Amino acid sequence: VPMLLEVWRKLAWTDAELVLAGSWQLAKPMEKYLPPGVRHAGKLSHQELMELFQEADWLVLPSNFEGYGLVILEALAHGLPVLASTATGAADLPKSDAVQLFKPENAEQLSEELKQKRAEQERKRAEQLEKARLDSLAMALVAQNQAKQEQENQRKKAQADSLQWAKEKQAKENKEAQLKAEQQAARERDSTLLAQAMRAKNEAE
Repeated sequence: VPMLLEVWRKLAWTDAELVLAGSWQLAKPMEKYLPPGVRHAGKLSHQELMELFQEADWLVLPSNFEGYGLVILEALAHGLPVLASTATGAADLPKSDAVQLFKPENAEQLSEELKQKRAEQERKRAEQLEKARLDSLAMALVAQNQAKQEQENQRKKAQADSLQWAKEKQAKENKEAQLKAEQQAARERDSTLLAQAMRAKNEAE
């Protein structure tokens, strides 16, 4: 723990927090000397530890000697990367990106591992933000295209409605004109027949 605290003090990360979980004999007299951003949570119940895992970014085990601890497996089961000394049970685990090892009491190596973890975390966060930005842009473009398509559909519908109205108007006018023509022809025919009848009557007299 003292080495981890010293490393944390030198890193001076103001936007991160180091939570010390578990019993620590020197906790009480040392609490007032803890570096900024360090909180001693003390001994936690299993439920409290699981909740802490959900909030944490890494599990750091700087122990000089520790058997195969269940806490390592629990952390990995929660998707929490583990940074542990080679003196812990983590050294017996298969090699993977989820478990990184450093030599006990090697403060420089621990500091470099933490820096790498931090850089990787920031890179992933930047990738997530970029992906979110691109997804948002894609959604905006889709919405814009949908709006344009809707406007085009409305324009085509209005044009089709206008053409249909014009056709119906023209058909109505043609029908009215035809009816007038038929009525005019009927009047002319009646007038001709009437004139012929009058002429025939006059000739008969």
